[in-house]
Amino acid sequence: MVSMLFLHPLVPTSQRHRSPLPLKLTFLYWPYPLHLKTPDEFFFQPVSCGQVRKVVESFPSYKAPGRDKVSMAVIKDALPCTLPTLTEIVNRSLRSSVFPSRWKESEVIPLLKEGDPEIATNNCPVSLLPAASKVCERIALNQMITYLEKEKRLTNHQSGNKKLHSTESLNILISDTVLE
Repeated sequence: MVSMLFLHPLVPTSQRHRSPLPLKLTFLYWPYPLHLKTPDEFFFQPVSCGQVRKVVESFPSYKAPGRDKVSMAVIKDALPCTLPTLTEIVNRSLRSSVFPSRWKESEVIPLLKEGDPEIATNNCPVSLLPAASKVCERIALNQMITYLEKEKRLTNHQSGNKKLHSTESLNILISDTVLE
């Protein structure tokens, strides 16, 4: 249902009342420059079905599903049928800079840190987002990180959202700096 609402403009006017689903998806005109930009400009690039497939397959299947109860395992199993639609939704999101509102809805669950689970301060809230939203976020992150690294826009001290880096690598850097 969500994909139909999102893809409705793709259905030719003559077929809108005959079939609830579009039979063929076409890639829409991308209004932003793909190669004509200055180094200071960043534009999201359209992604192919192969790129979306690679991102989906990179996620673990066992993670908890979000509010929609669709796990990554279900998305992976249905990928042969849903890949063109998911790719179109991701491309429309990137092109329009609008993230689908349903993908923003999360289920917040308490995660016990220690002690009595009935005491609120012993629990840490965790937001479970829809698995499809994570695919779109990862694609956007990959494009932004690629741009930032290529244009040398990240400091050497950047650790968050960087491959082979974490808060531990930042703590080691700070500890080494203090001890010198």
